Amino acid sequence: DSAFIQQSWDERLRFQIPMDQHFYASTYFYPGFYRAKLVLNEDVIQEKKLLVPSDGWLAVVEKEPTPIYRHENQLSEGYPDIDIAFLEENGYDLHEEVPLTHLFYVGGLEEVPMDDTHFETRFQHTFSKGDAVCQYGRIILLCTDGPILIPFSIPGCVGDLSMKLVDHWLEGNMVDMTGLGLDFSQEVKMDIYVKGLQLQVMVNEQLAFQRTLKTPPGDMVGVSYRFHGTGQVYAAVVKNEGEEIVLR
Repeated sequence: DSAFIQQSWDERLRFQIPMDQHFYASTYFYPGFYRAKLVLNEDVIQEKKLLVPSDGWLAVVEKEPTPIYRHENQLSEGYPDIDIAFLEENGYDLHEEVPLTHLFYVGGLEEVPMDDTHFETRFQHTFSKGDAVCQYGRIILLCTDGPILIPFSIPGCVGDLSMKLVDHWLEGNMVDMTGLGLDFSQEVKMDIYVKGLQLQVMVNEQLAFQRTLKTPPGDMVGVSYRFHGTGQVYAAVVKNEGEEIVLR
């Protein structure tokens, strides 16, 4: 009765194919690793893995219908950021609207097996006014069989966090995520370890969260950061089997 192309797991990114046509194209505006789906009625009958690379670091302001991009050659030295000046240059009044911003590094490293991997980063959420007072954000390790999504906020807002571990969601009002309530008056060091199915998250050298994964994540192909407001990355390193990959 109906046919659709769905860009990923998100059913909001589903586009109907006219029944008298045999071709349909849709655009991916954000880098990442996706499983595109062909859906007949409500049944997924085919999937295809799709990597959308960022060509180094890419900063993006989330906006409909088309995001605002800040390419690597527009960034400050070292790691990327989205700052207040860039938002104001693009017409945002942060007293009225605080956008979601993203920092991507996708496709610039060989696929890294996630059976014994350590991701080390230093970052900072840099905006806390208006409706961004909770300083919500997340770090996502983009993997071939599903993401590892680690959320964060200030301490008083952790009950509203949502975490995704490959194909399984955890909610902060049902699972203790106290350790992911962070003080952003200075940069934060976060270490994410995956060994077998064991996940461990350290914040400033203290255990913040641990869990046994229900499903292996596959291989890591990139990382993304999301901030409600502005944010800065100071370091991002992948360590696997004695090799250290600095994402620069």
